[in-house]
Amino acid sequence: MSLSPALAPLPPLPEGLADRLLAALGPACVITDPALKAPFLTEERGHFRSDAAIVLTPGSTADLARAVALCAAEGVP
Repeated sequence: MSLSPALAPLPPLPEGLADRLLAALGPACVITDPALKAPFLTEERGHFRSDAAIVLTPGSTADLARAVALCAAEGVP
């Protein structure tokens, strides 16, 4: 018996959002490389895995606010 539920694939990001996040936050805060994203996509116990297109690691509350504003403007939760 598997503890991992089947997850529906995430919808694609709106066109250009990754580029706008990269411009707003910088390359240190926006991870797109699959190998670098991997540690962020599985929860500790290994029960759940995401297929997120990008991972954000905001360096400050101001970075976080910019990321939330950009995602909200595009309807991305």
